[in-house]
This record gives sequence, structure tokens and C-alpha cells, in this order.
Amino acid sequence: MGREWGCLAMTKAETGLELGMYTGTYFQGYDRTEKIESVALDRDTCLLGVNVGRDAVCRFSYSTDGASFQPIGREFKAAAGTWIGAKADLFHINPDLAESSGYADFDWFRFGSEN
Repeated sequence: MGREWGCLAMTKAETGLELGMYTGTYFQGYDRTEKIESVALDRDTCLLGVNVGRDAVCRFSYSTDGASFQPIGREFKAAAGTWIGAKADLFHINPDLAESSGYADFDWFRFGSEN
């Protein structure tokens, strides 16, 4: 939906769950997604955050204790999309395009401002 993006993705690795920060660009049908940083998670629940500052500069963070948030990855600038512009979203995909018994359980999604 946009030509540039940043996202957090929780994936199931051989050693357990992993949270990664990714950036990407889309040009003429080619998706160039790059993992910037990832951390191993020792639990299956975490809170995700994004701080959007001046000039649409964004910084992702996460918390496994519900109190302190740790930054992950690097800052990126949100860019307008082809049709709808920047967005905040939750989604679940199976990248193997095969049947799976996996699932994602989202308890809540809050979008707001600290101001």
C-alpha cells in the first residue's frame, strides 16, 4: 500500500519466538524487505509501540514486562502510500503458503497519543 515501510514482526524461530524490526521498499513489483534488528523473546506475550515524532520520524519499541519499553531497530520516516498513506495495523500471515496449525491472538489494539 506504500512504497516504503517499517514494521515489527514476531516470528517463530527454531529456538523460540523472535521479534524483528524490518524496513522495506516496493518498486515495480519487487519487494525489498530488510531485517534491521531482532531479539529473542523468552515469553509469548509482548507489548509493541511506535513513537511518531516531528516530520513523521518513527521509532519502534517493545516491552515484555508491560512497564518498560526497549527501542528496537532504527528510526525511519513514514512516507505516503500509493493509495492510503501511512497506517498502523496488526496482521497474521503464513509465509510458507501451506496449511498451518499456528495462530495469532491479539487481545487489544490501542491507537492514540501521549499528548
